[in-house]
Amino acid sequence: MMTTKNNQEKIISTQILHPLTPKKDSTNSKNYKKYFDYALKNDDIKNIALSGNYGSGKSSILKTYFGSGEYKDKYLQVSLATFSENIYDNKTEENQFDNNSNSNQLNLEKDIINQILYQIPIQRIPLTNFRIKRELNSIQKILIIIELFITISLILPINFITQHDFTNIKLFFLLMLISWNLWSLLKYLPIKKINFKHSNLELEISKQNDELFEKYSDEIIYILEKSKKNILIIEDLDRFNQLKIFEKLRELNIKLNNIFKDRSNEKFVFIYAVKDDLFKEYNERTKFFDLIIPVIPFVSYENSYEQMSELFGTYNINKQLLLNLSYFIFDMRTLYNIYNEFIVFTNELQNEDKNNLLALMVYKNLYNLDFEKLKNREGLLYQIITSVDQTKLEIKSQISNLQEELQKLIEESEQSAIKNEKDLFRIWFSKHFNNSNDLKQSDNYVENPNKQFYASLDYSTSLYSYEMVKNVPEYKIELDKINKFPEKKKKLEEEIYLLKDKLSYKIKDIVQEYSSTPQSSFIYRMVKLGFIDENYSNCLNYYYGNKNDSDFILNIFKNKQSVDFNLELNDFDKILNTLVDQDYNKPSILNFSFLTYLIEHSQYEKVNSLLEVGYLSIHNNFLELYYNDCYEKTNIYKIFIDLIKQYKYKLDLTQLSNIDDMLIDSNLFIENDGNYNEIISKNWNSKLDNPTKIEKALDSKTFLNKEFLNYFISKLTTQIDLDRVNDKFFEVLIKDNKVIPSGKNINLYYHFIGQVDNNITSFINKNDIKNLEDLDKSLVSSLINNSELVDEKYMSIFKNCYNKLGVFTFSDIEAEISANKLQILVSLDLVKITEELIQLLEKKKVHYIEKNENVIAKLLLDNKDFIISNLSLILNSLSVSLSDRRHIFIDRIDYFEYNDAKSLVQKLQFDNKIIKVFNRTTNFFNLKIEKNDENTIIFNYLLKKHMITEEQFDSMLYDAIY
Repeated sequence: MMTTKNNQEKIISTQILHPLTPKKDSTNSKNYKKYFDYALKNDDIKNIALSGNYGSGKSSILKTYFGSGEYKDKYLQVSLATFSENIYDNKTEENQFDNNSNSNQLNLEKDIINQILYQIPIQRIPLTNFRIKRELNSIQKILIIIELFITISLILPINFITQHDFTNIKLFFLLMLISWNLWSLLKYLPIKKINFKHSNLELEISKQNDELFEKYSDEIIYILEKSKKNILIIEDLDRFNQLKIFEKLRELNIKLNNIFKDRSNEKFVFIYAVKDDLFKEYNERTKFFDLIIPVIPFVSYENSYEQMSELFGTYNINKQLLLNLSYFIFDMRTLYNIYNEFIVFTNELQNEDKNNLLALMVYKNLYNLDFEKLKNREGLLYQIITSVDQTKLEIKSQISNLQEELQKLIEESEQSAIKNEKDLFRIWFSKHFNNSNDLKQSDNYVENPNKQFYASLDYSTSLYSYEMVKNVPEYKIELDKINKFPEKKKKLEEEIYLLKDKLSYKIKDIVQEYSSTPQSSFIYRMVKLGFIDENYSNCLNYYYGNKNDSDFILNIFKNKQSVDFNLELNDFDKILNTLVDQDYNKPSILNFSFLTYLIEHSQYEKVNSLLEVGYLSIHNNFLELYYNDCYEKTNIYKIFIDLIKQYKYKLDLTQLSNIDDMLIDSNLFIENDGNYNEIISKNWNSKLDNPTKIEKALDSKTFLNKEFLNYFISKLTTQIDLDRVNDKFFEVLIKDNKVIPSGKNINLYYHFIGQVDNNITSFINKNDIKNLEDLDKSLVSSLINNSELVDEKYMSIFKNCYNKLGVFTFSDIEAEISANKLQILVSLDLVKITEELIQLLEKKKVHYIEKNENVIAKLLLDNKDFIISNLSLILNSLSVSLSDRRHIFIDRIDYFEYNDAKSLVQKLQFDNKIIKVFNRTTNFFNLKIEKNDENTIIFNYLLKKHMITEEQFDSMLYDAIY
């Protein structure tokens, strides 16, 4: 502690305050010495202007030149200053002193004469009529004492020394003394004239309100002449904007130099330190002055930044702040004073925020009146700060309105039976679909939007698809409501979050700039850049109290984003009285002991503000850490949990040392896998392998969030029956394969969902299903065209359910069915063989003829145009009668190649002569064959194949004689 104090004292000792008086400047002294040497030695130059802006260094130049050299003791100096508000207000220079202009000029003349008088020894101007305070010398004091004693002795004569009477002598001396006093008195009465009229002496005494330079020009000239000086320097005369005074001084200079002209090499020079814009007309200044020496300003807008950087270089001041301040400071004296005050405030208050302090010091120096108003909570800066409070109240009102809108939206959604697109279509489907038995297929149409179905709409039945239904105007309106709910809900939540985030914004992020004057421009600039804020008082005042309390308040003032939550606080009353409403929206307000105090004293509005800030600042885990801190404090913990529940704040369970089941039951945790795992591993580990506990858990109100439900079920290590749990869990249970694989459970899910979906097929594919024969007929029938079911499971289901199934027709089978599944159905005789089905079977290259020869043969006999690819299998099948085969062959003989036909003729046991014709035995053309329909077809075939000629056709066939 002692070391720190010593270091602080060492730092202070090295910080030098800059005097505001003019300084001797060696930088430019050589050049300006040349200019003044020339001017003062030139007989024609008697009125010199040293011109430059305020703070440009005019006084320093004069001090440097006249501080040494041949003119060191040759000058008188008049320095005038005004602190009138007029200099700083917005009035123009022309009208600043319109009121009482004559009085102002008179005062200036008095000031000039007074300053000259008091620089001249009184003995040099004994004849002056101006009243000057003079100190009595020793002889004067003795004479006054003697006069006093003589007077007393005459009034009270006491002759205790001698008997002689000295009255006449006393009267003589008294008369002499009285005469001397009268003469002295007359010296101080400026007698203008003495007239003798009728023996009356008339004295005319000059009045104070006379124009002094005119009335007493001779007196002033006398004084200046006897001063033994020949230079009069006048500074700051231009501040009063009384141009007439310059005319009076020029006249005085002329009169004075008329006296000096008779003296060799002597003149009286007036030097004026004035600003550049003293005269409005360009030729006025050149007429008035004999020589104008301009002064290049030491500090200007262009180099102010460099000057400030040099002064404040050791304080690590923000470069952006210095750059911005440089456009407002162009006076070295002002800059030095800013530096001085900055040093004092830094040392006395040990401010950490040097940027904020410097901005305030500049504000204090440039606009002191408004700065002083801060003490009474007035002025422009205070108005800006309070306007932010109003803005935040408006933001809170907006948040409240949006929260009400969001709550209303959620309630409407929860009360509605329609939760999603499928729910909406089920309702629509139930109203417009013809066949209520197919209502369970509605979800399938949503999943396959181009799949068609018949529905009644506008009193007519037409073919629709879900894609078409979505464009029905009434349906589209309802669908938009459903689809827009998540989007609208998310949008409202985002707007609320952004507005809440704004409540923690700094003043610079909220204030609206309305700059109209240099003062307002400066203040708004500093506020918008964040260098002046609502915590300005912290930089300007001492703070007394507990260090932790001080640090806590300072952190809030500085709006620190990261603070120590465990900081123990003591003086809560002082803290509460120090803070304002907006402070409760800052991250730095978060503190365990402060929150506990607020809870204990039932200040729930402030408690809610803290909790809300802690909740929005999720990355700092304030709520979770406070939960751990107060877990053992029964009363506080209970209230805290009730508040968490009331405001529905969700905690990160991974940060909790203990997880209260109430947090789980009330869904007061952030929904992510990390928290789900915490619940499962810490609280619900025993529920994963016990069917009874699983059923009890699913029966609770914990699973408000579907993601948690999915996570919990995915972690189960055993399977359960669906008839033991609520049907709302069927889908996720069967999807995660947490259901005992049985026909009964599959039926339960199927009846709940109303259709065969991917969950059923996936579940069947993963498991060896017990009691497949228990599957509902409608469920099995729905699987006939299922492409997701693996062939092995497909075969097992239809084989086990064969007895309860009828024969499927071609209309039951979709073109997309796989060849393997179609082959299974054919092999199990579960499909009715028809011409249409045979075409599909052949397209899929499915073996269908075996065991179906007679059915196929009948189809071939019934339709001579019907053909199959493997016709030879039917013609060679012994299960089909020879007669039927021969008819089938004859009807389709043109489809066969000659050699195939020749072989079949023999296998089908046609007439031996026909066989010889096909074999083209020797002299076959001499055979005579009976002409009938069958033989005619065969011979036409032979003729087309060029196996016989037309002559042979006619000669070999003969008509039978009956």
